[in-house]
Amino acid sequence: MTVGFIQTGSESGWRAANTSSFKETATTDGITLKFYDSQNKIENQITAFNNFIQDPAVNVIVLAAVGTTGYDDSLKAAKAAGKVVVIEDRRIEADSSLYYTYIGSDFIKEGHEGEAAMCDLLKAAGKTTAKHHRGRW
Repeated sequence: MTVGFIQTGSESGWRAANTSSFKETATTDGITLKFYDSQNKIENQITAFNNFIQDPAVNVIVLAAVGTTGYDDSLKAAKAAGKVVVIEDRRIEADSSLYYTYIGSDFIKEGHEGEAAMCDLLKAAGKTTAKHHRGRW
């Protein structure tokens, strides 16, 4: 399997660790990884996306998007070319039928779970003044 990975750039320690993790996992699992650092520019991501679409060796394209929009044409072309597209880390505004899956955090869900846990803790501690109402205290 060959994966084309379009990284946003290297703007943080987290991003560097993300890149390192991809590279290490590819080596461990015998996957050929074609890595592209887009230098935080969407136009570079679109160029890389189109290059991976044209590359017959690439089976899967992983996109860590810089922006939320502007990927529709590339996603449509990837689908037409039979490429599997995975959106990683940041969500994009695109028809979900144009990519295989999204892998990343759901901060809204995590917030609601944290809020519910706090309510349970306060209730267990006998605090009756805290009220949970439509996502607010």
